[in-house]
Amino acid sequence: MIEPIGSERAGQNVDSNEHMSTLAEQLEQIPFFPPAVQVIPRLLPLFGNDKSPTDELAEVVRVDSGLTADILRVCNSAAFGFQMRAQTIQDAALRLGMKEMYKITSKVIAEPILGAGVHQVPVDGVDLWHHSLATGSASAIIAEAMGTDMEIGFTIGLLHDIGKVRLVQTVGSDYREMIIAARGGAEPLHSMEAQKWGLDHAVIGGQLLKRWNFPENMRDAVLLHHSVMGTTPNLDFAAQVNLADYLAGAIGLPYDRLGPVHPPNPRALHLANMSVEDLHKLAPRVIEHFNREQAPFVERG
Repeated sequence: MIEPIGSERAGQNVDSNEHMSTLAEQLEQIPFFPPAVQVIPRLLPLFGNDKSPTDELAEVVRVDSGLTADILRVCNSAAFGFQMRAQTIQDAALRLGMKEMYKITSKVIAEPILGAGVHQVPVDGVDLWHHSLATGSASAIIAEAMGTDMEIGFTIGLLHDIGKVRLVQTVGSDYREMIIAARGGAEPLHSMEAQKWGLDHAVIGGQLLKRWNFPENMRDAVLLHHSVMGTTPNLDFAAQVNLADYLAGAIGLPYDRLGPVHPPNPRALHLANMSVEDLHKLAPRVIEHFNREQAPFVERG
């Protein structure tokens, strides 16, 4: 069950409570993502060691009949420069390594999901896929600076706004109006979501990751990437995503190019021991990383 934001919403009125109840019911009733999403947390134990058996990777991705073909299509793109095409997942993994295969698989799974909102409820200026990919790249670079795992950083950045897809699917027309209203800049979109429905896309995304058995640090990173507060020991991960979300917008790849880029949470800067100026110094590396991660998908598209 999707639960509302807690004590900070205690003063909401009856109408807001009704909106909250209706949205929570809709979120439970409408089916969501295909089984392939659950592949990502199952891959996590495999990518930590390039000597992991490649047969295990092939076995995991067989959950979706089209997933193997899509992964191989990306692996065989010119971006990776294979002289001979990889015929199997095992072959591609031996050439690229498990970490690269993990990132490719995550992107292949996420791309159609994160791009779905563009087709379901089109809003001029909104581009969730490229913003998510840029946030993943920024999160990976920030993770390296903070001394944490770059692949985990990439994944939590890639999936940080997955709750927005759920809102588009569930309350699409209302959400479209809210996105446009948020362009005025008085309040960020996530605050407007919480005011109307008692929960925001970060809460929805965090609870989806919990449902799909993602590790707690990754769930908390998505759940808390706007508030960056709580008693969890995983606030550093939430801070990382908050900063990456800002940096993606700062390099020209925000969620909504017609809306404002809000500054990072001061708590995130404190936890990362960074300033805004420090973040901007990382921008060239983020752009390079983003271009590299995007290349096979540009060719494929």
